[in-house]
Amino acid sequence: MGRQEDEAEMDEVARGLAQGESWTGVQTSPTKNGPDIDVRLTARFVRDWRDSPLGVVIMAHGVFTEPADGSALMIDLSAAIDDDQLVVHYQPMVRAEDSVVVKVEALVRWQHPELGLLPPSQFIPRAEGTSLMARISRKVLEIACAQVAVWRTDLLPALELAVNVSANELADPKLIDDVSAVLESTGLPPQALWLEVTETSIADDPPRARQGLERLRALGCHTALDDFGTGFASLAQLHRFPVQALKIDRMFVAGMTESPGDAAIVRSVISLASELGMTVVAEGVETEEQRRALRLLGCDLLQGYLLGLPAPADPTPRWALRSSFEEERLLALRSCRILDVPPEPVFDRIVDLASRLCRAPMACLALIDGERTWLKASVGLDTVEMPRTWAFCDHALDSPQALVVSDTQSDDRFRSNALFSGEGGVRAYVGVPLVLDDGFTVGALCVLDDRARPFGPVQITDLRTLADQIVAELGVRRSLVDLSTRSVVAAAGQVAG
Repeated sequence: MGRQEDEAEMDEVARGLAQGESWTGVQTSPTKNGPDIDVRLTARFVRDWRDSPLGVVIMAHGVFTEPADGSALMIDLSAAIDDDQLVVHYQPMVRAEDSVVVKVEALVRWQHPELGLLPPSQFIPRAEGTSLMARISRKVLEIACAQVAVWRTDLLPALELAVNVSANELADPKLIDDVSAVLESTGLPPQALWLEVTETSIADDPPRARQGLERLRALGCHTALDDFGTGFASLAQLHRFPVQALKIDRMFVAGMTESPGDAAIVRSVISLASELGMTVVAEGVETEEQRRALRLLGCDLLQGYLLGLPAPADPTPRWALRSSFEEERLLALRSCRILDVPPEPVFDRIVDLASRLCRAPMACLALIDGERTWLKASVGLDTVEMPRTWAFCDHALDSPQALVVSDTQSDDRFRSNALFSGEGGVRAYVGVPLVLDDGFTVGALCVLDDRARPFGPVQITDLRTLADQIVAELGVRRSLVDLSTRSVVAAAGQVAG
């Protein structure tokens, strides 16, 4: 595993610690006269009684006198494969145009009985080049294909899966038999599976890599080139390999909004790959600026912490539940015909009343449209549109009840949000979801305050009443649109008759 993957795992650990999770791992340390030893460490983010951050506490729980070559851990790993200790986390890839999840990448973890959940950096490098690597890959493939087959049946019918393949596996003819057997046993169609190989793995032995990729393509699977830009392949060589997708390495994505050089590389890769008919995926997308820039450049898919953290299949990840109905939800919203139109008194009056009833300086009618939040009406706010990920209302979509946050600085979901931190930021929020008759939540009626404060039950009840009035108005508009459509169809039928 390379430096970029290590940094990604460190970022994931840091984000988990900030959200109250603990982390357990192994640190290899040299000794004065003997072999290296592995020390089991646990880290936890701690806060004081006022919920102010104090820092990270790291505790050592024991010393394992393991040879420096990691042979004891490899013995454990061999047993772990058979004992179902390997678990798979899934990170979504979304369409740049509307943030709908279309693919997930399978990422392996090891649930060690003594050391806890180990990231791949602590065991994959030791397994590579041994017979364990093929066994690990087969196990991950079995778990992930079975899970995605279930999600395709229950939630996301068109969902696809991406799994990493090492250079040695790509050169092994047995890989085709393993992939074919897993697809048959799990029921996942070959066209739903993407096998990802790193740029360095094909650069080491291009003819052999080409043969492996061609065998996978003949099976009906898709192939992708991962971490592009970190190896030795050039843009001019891309057409020589039978790959259908190109993943831009996170190193270039991270610097593209600040470094003209990185931006030029990303622009060139997207342009040429698109000309070659390849799907382009950007890895490591973490900011709205990166997402907007990649979308404008024509990137097809995005992957990164901004779009979704790697998560186990149980419980079902938030992004999977949301994406299962996102396209239908957007159709329901747009059928109301209230987006990108001039202000309307009926909604202005309701929002103004919400502000006064709650004695709050700000209120709005927020509609979640794709990757943006559009304010149909507002009081005390000087914007009509903001990124979806910046808005409280995005979280209100997931709750059938009112979302109440009395202090945003005590809520991990919003503490780092630029709109709600610092002097003059929003400190208190309540949002009542707007649920249409067919069950789709299209937005929220929101009240905001620049000071931390509670919202009483009477105020919440009043806001629900106002939200019901908005929903009723939207229902009337949808009915009128539906009636108009039926009239047009009937008139067209009479003309044709």
